[in-house]
Amino acid sequence: MGNIIEISVTFKIIVDSACGISEEYASKHSISIVPTYFRFGDTSYKEFDMSHDEFIKRLKQGEFATTSLPSPQDFVDLYELYKGEQILSMHLTSKLSGTFNAARTIALDYENITLFDTLSISIGAAYMVHLAVFLRDLGYSIDSVVKKLEKARDLIHIEILIQDINYLKRGGRINLGQYALLGLFNLKPLLNLIDGILIVKGIGFSHNGSLKKIARRIRKKINNKHFFVVVYSTEKEDMNKLIEEVPEILDENNYSIKSRVSKTLLSHTGPDAAGIGIAPHFEYYLD
Repeated sequence: MGNIIEISVTFKIIVDSACGISEEYASKHSISIVPTYFRFGDTSYKEFDMSHDEFIKRLKQGEFATTSLPSPQDFVDLYELYKGEQILSMHLTSKLSGTFNAARTIALDYENITLFDTLSISIGAAYMVHLAVFLRDLGYSIDSVVKKLEKARDLIHIEILIQDINYLKRGGRINLGQYALLGLFNLKPLLNLIDGILIVKGIGFSHNGSLKKIARRIRKKINNKHFFVVVYSTEKEDMNKLIEEVPEILDENNYSIKSRVSKTLLSHTGPDAAGIGIAPHFEYYLD
């Protein structure tokens, strides 16, 4: 992951690479990343081993990627490196990924590790990691940060567009009847993340129309200062369309993250997926 910049912090933060945190952000904010893995055929790759463009190209050529958890040694290496410090280990929702439970198994051998299940995918997980950094760097204790993260976890609203329904069928997110109906009319499933699980909560009739629809849903949630997370998989234009439909993202009183979906998650959503999340501005959590 490159050299980690050491800064004076009250505790270390460790995340998995599916949480949507870039190597650059991690290095700048004293975060360590445990790699998740994906596989094409017999070849396994870590999250940052391949560019997004190459990954998408292979998906569009008809290859399917499978995913696997970080190895036990991946966790041990980092937990041992920082065994003299307090550690907050934050991971993708345990209801869609085994990474949190893998971390918990290893953490049993350490007294300095606090685990946190984001119950979210990269949109919500990235928000919570940024919030943890913000609070930590203000001097909040690890216990205080976790209490605020638990509050934040219930306040995030996430909207996702899936273009290719074959990925939902493979992952068991839709049944055969839903798959047939969506395919027959070329409908686009729109998903929410509810209690750590992705659930189909609507349909769109075109890619651009679906982007506008999830943007309208987000706009209905706007009532104060907010933090937005906007992600795209293939075309940056998808992200730009969402921002165009939710101009509050560019308001200087709000804050936003703009990024590409992690390749681990793209293995389950397929190309041309996009998403947007809204949550309270960090000021909301200050005492």
